[in-house]
Amino acid sequence: MPQLEPFYFVHLLVWGFINLLIIIYLNTKYILPRILYIYLSRILISKL
Repeated sequence: MPQLEPFYFVHLLVWGFINLLIIIYLNTKYILPRILYIYLSRILISKL
């Protein structure tokens, strides 16, 4: 049915944005602070 085709693309777009937001949230909440902590500890150790 060609009437439902735009809804299919809107559905894909909405789920794509939701997945993108989840990935960004998890990145900023868990992954990036750990990388930053490791980077800062390396700088601190190299200054000693």
